[in-house]
Amino acid sequence: MEPSSNPKANRQLIAPLPEFETFPTDLDSAYRRYSQSLQLVMMDFQLIEECLRMCLVRVYALIYFRLKDVLSFQIPVGELDKDALGRLISKYAQFCNDADLLKTLRELQPFRNQCAHRGMLLTLEQQRDVAFLAAETKSMYDKRVIANSCLNRLCSEWERLEEVLQDPARRSGLRPTTVG
Repeated sequence: MEPSSNPKANRQLIAPLPEFETFPTDLDSAYRRYSQSLQLVMMDFQLIEECLRMCLVRVYALIYFRLKDVLSFQIPVGELDKDALGRLISKYAQFCNDADLLKTLRELQPFRNQCAHRGMLLTLEQQRDVAFLAAETKSMYDKRVIANSCLNRLCSEWERLEEVLQDPARRSGLRPTTVG
C-alpha cells in the first residue's frame, strides 16, 4: 500500500507487528501457533471493522451538523453495528478519497472471509502437516502486516474527522474569517 500524502495518515498509531518467529517443528506446537495466529488475524479484522464504523459515525455526524437546519438526517448507528466488513467498506468508499486504502481493504476481504468461515475447518491431513500449518500461519502473518497498515490509516482518518467535529466552524461548514 502506498503511503498517504497526508503526513498524519502515515503515523504509526498501532504498533508494528514483531518479526515472524521461527515456526515450531512439533505438531502440537505448530497447530497451537496456527490457531493463535487465526485468532489474532480475526481480531485485526474486527478492529478494522470497528474503526470503519467509527469513521462512518463521524462522517454521518458531519452530514447531520451541516444539514440539520435544511433537512432531517438520522445517523444509522444501529445499521452500522450489523454490517460486516464488505458492507462497511462499501459505505466508507462513498466518503473516502484514499483509493489505495479502499483497494487494499477490498483485497483483504476474501482472506478475512476465508479465515472467518473456514479457518478452523482443516482436514485431518492438514492438521497433521507441519509444513501446511507453517505456510498458512506465515500467510496470516503477512496479511496481518497489511491489515495493520490499513488500521493505522483508518485510525488517522478517524482522528482527523474527530478534529473537524470538535471545531464548530469546520463542523458547520463555515470558514473562519480573517481580520485585517
